[in-house]
Amino acid sequence: MNDYYGEIVYEYDNIEREIVQCLNNYSEDYVKSILQMFQKRKILTTYSITGWRMFFSSQILNKVKEQIILDTFLSRKKLYLTMILDKFFINYEIGLYRKIADYIPKNLVMIN
Repeated sequence: MNDYYGEIVYEYDNIEREIVQCLNNYSEDYVKSILQMFQKRKILTTYSITGWRMFFSSQILNKVKEQIILDTFLSRKKLYLTMILDKFFINYEIGLYRKIADYIPKNLVMIN
């Protein structure tokens, strides 16, 4: 069978499995949640086998990696803020800390 015209659709389960294998140092559930978010946002759609292999696999993999970097940045920002506020305040209000952390500009937090 010829896939020259993109007739054979690459199943989502195969895409998910391939991305999870490439990012095996991260939690499988975490990577799957990112892929589900991409599906909801129409970033990840259906692809032909050829289209997936030639063009879209590297693009989607890069987008997942970018999302992981962003999630890591936001988590570190919240962690740093919690550590600072915990030193100065006795009451621990995680909801308040999250709201404050969401308003801190990116350039104020150093990432190693």
